[in-house]
Amino acid sequence: MRSSVVVVLLFFLATCISGETATTGNLLLTVSYCTTNTSSLGAVVQEYVDACPVWMDPPVVSLDRSSETLYMYFISEGTGVVLDLARGVMKKTFGAIDPFFLGLYTMEYFPTLNILKGCLRYSDLTLVGGWWVGHQFVQFQSIVNQAHYFDLKNNVYWVQATGDLRKTTCGASPDDQCLLALNGDTGALQSATYTNFTLYSYGPTNADGSPLVFAQGFDICNSSGNALLFANLEQGTLNPVACVARDLVLGDDGSWASAFSIDGSLLATGSGTTGNGPPSQLVVLSTTTGAAMLNTSLNELVETLGSKGGQLAVWGISWI
Repeated sequence: MRSSVVVVLLFFLATCISGETATTGNLLLTVSYCTTNTSSLGAVVQEYVDACPVWMDPPVVSLDRSSETLYMYFISEGTGVVLDLARGVMKKTFGAIDPFFLGLYTMEYFPTLNILKGCLRYSDLTLVGGWWVGHQFVQFQSIVNQAHYFDLKNNVYWVQATGDLRKTTCGASPDDQCLLALNGDTGALQSATYTNFTLYSYGPTNADGSPLVFAQGFDICNSSGNALLFANLEQGTLNPVACVARDLVLGDDGSWASAFSIDGSLLATGSGTTGNGPPSQLVVLSTTTGAAMLNTSLNELVETLGSKGGQLAVWGISWI
């Protein structure tokens, strides 16, 4: 069976929502679907595998907005691809030549790929030659998800991790989630702060340097359980800005696939469908009120692509 990864550009979506694409940007979805021998409409990257890629682990995705280039790394395949979004083509592949390189878990293109890997290491991977350099060991076993923030002004790389290997842990248990601040050049751990929330996406920074974030908090927003919200991240704590009605977002598994618009006024999040769970969905939220500006299924996209079994995975969301 043929499988493929496809990049779909929704150029007019932001116009329909806000009427100001110059400030919000245009919304781009990176999705995976299952093609047949006769349906591969729009596929940018294709390869032959034994199973539908919808069931694969999502790739690590990073956007270089200035050049409209998308970087995708497939952990299970040990390789990455560079996509030209303006032309809708794959420019090249990349990977590491080191046999001990186990794969990317987060990456930021500026100008190389700063990564956390394995258990855990911060390093650079050059696109030309595949050299993996600057191995800084970080004393945590795994990251929580792909969400991260590179504070260029202060040269700090922020990411959530768990499995604290240090003698004095950031929380009561080594398995607690911690917000790490790493030196952007060396990866040296500057601080680790216990967090009772999960960060899904980082947005623009405020005047004081604190970023606006999309998060899932606990015992917050007048909820005794989990709640989705927008908040300013200030010294490892959440200062809520707007709460999101929990029934607006159908699947937790897709919550990490989210991104703020260029001006920070909107956030898009979405999830696909395997046919057995919640239906596919794309939601665009106001970051000031938490209200849904758009809430729609992706069924029409699934039908247009001709995905076998009606399956679709949202692997990345970006604004360009």
